[in-house]
Parts: sequence; C-alpha cells; structure tokens
Amino acid sequence: MATQDTITQLIGAIRRVGREVPGAAEVIAAVCTGHDYSSPGKPRIDWSDPAAKDVLVSALVGDANAVVAAFAEAELEEAAAAALALLALVAGQDVEPAEGSDGRDGRWRIARRVAPDRVISTAACQVVCVSGSVQC
Repeated sequence: MATQDTITQLIGAIRRVGREVPGAAEVIAAVCTGHDYSSPGKPRIDWSDPAAKDVLVSALVGDANAVVAAFAEAELEEAAAAALALLALVAGQDVEPAEGSDGRDGRWRIARRVAPDRVISTAACQVVCVSGSVQC
C-alpha cells in the first residue's frame, strides 16, 4: 500500500504543478515519461510485480526531479511556488536510492523508513510556503 500511496502522491503533485506553474504543462509534456499526466487514473502496470513498481517509482521520481529542476531559478507566485515545493517534498520523502545505486543513475525505491513530518495526503493538505519549507 505504501508504494501505491507514494505513486499517487507523486502523480498528483506533478499534475498540480502542471496546473499551478505557468509553463509547467508544456515542460511536463516534453520531459516526463513515467506516466501520462494528462490522463486521470492509476498507471497501468502489474501491481503484483515488485520490479514493475520499482521501474514506475524510478520513472516518477525522475519526472518530479526534472520538473523541479526546470523551475529551480524561476520567480513564481505563491501558489505556484507552493505547488513546486510540495512536489520536491513528495519526491524525496518516501524514496531512497535503489540497492546498488546512489540515486544518480535514476534508480529509486520506496524507502525502508518513515520520513519525519511526512506529508500523508497532499489532497487534504493546504500548503503554505514558509521560508522555503512546506507546512500543512
């Protein structure tokens, strides 16, 4: 269940950035390959296959990192900045480099720990950007 929660949060956060950040929908369409973020619903994978889930998690984290990097220097309005900050938080809170990886090769897995102050549900969270951090 933790894997599906992380996947749902990543997809939701990327879609939110696409709605909130000017130009992000185009960036997402151009650089993101882990999921069709324009379509609702869960990705179509074999949810009983751990390898398929690992590949999906790696792709979604890669997509999130690419989107965050694309807007790292952008001056954004508060709502857009909050959406981007939430994406960065969600992309890092539940994952760690896959076994035998340092993360630079794009291989990620669900972390074997619970992040302190973990955002449990981005849908139920009102995000406020305070001094560069996200609070709920």
